[in-house]
Formats: sequence, structure tokens, C-alpha cells
Amino acid sequence: GSAIAAALLAAGVDRLSAYDTDTARLGALVARLDAHWPGRVRALDGPHLRDVDIAVNATPLGLRPDDPLPFSPDGLPPGGVVADIVMKPRETRLLREAAALGHPVHHGIHMLEGQLDAYQAFFGLS
Repeated sequence: GSAIAAALLAAGVDRLSAYDTDTARLGALVARLDAHWPGRVRALDGPHLRDVDIAVNATPLGLRPDDPLPFSPDGLPPGGVVADIVMKPRETRLLREAAALGHPVHHGIHMLEGQLDAYQAFFGLS
């Protein structure tokens, strides 16, 4: 989740809101990000989605069929994108429910595919 947040900010996201049930971990993340992108990051006290363009599940919730949703996609504004880092199963419950509501979804496998060139370069395979 930290790397995703940093990548979004580096890509030019104006405002990033983060939520974690572990408030100490959330505070540390916001402090680290704020050191590099002052004033662009805020901590949330819950998964509030009404003003977001993209919501990312950066938790393991969704790996098992009986996992609860990390957040409810019905709180997203129309057109809000839902992304999930879970790669297997490809269609998590979160993504299925978001798609059923008409939201664009981004599958976890795309994150891995986006990193393949970096892996190959790191291991000298390119």
C-alpha cells in the first residue's frame, strides 16, 4: 500500500487519502509521504469514498471467498475506479460488486505486469 500511495503521488495525484485500521501504521505512512509530498496526503478515520476518483484495496482481503469487503463500492461516485492488488482470484468479490454497480475495475494482475520490466532489469534478464 505504501508503494502504491507513493507511486500515485509521484504520478501527480493532487490529493491522496489513506485509511488503515492500524492508526499507528496509518500515521507513520502519512508522515513519510508528507515529507516528500507536503500537504497532499491525509489520513481518514474510515473508508470514506464519496469524493474519490480511484479506490485501491491494498489489503489481503479478497484472497478467500469468505473475506469481508475492505470497503463498500456503493459509496463511490459514478465513474469511480476500483483497483485491487489481489491477483488470485482475478475477480475478487470487491471487483465483482464494483463492476455490477457500473464502476471501472482494475485487476491485481496488472500491477505485476507493470513491474515485469523492473524485475527483469534487476535480475539482469533484459
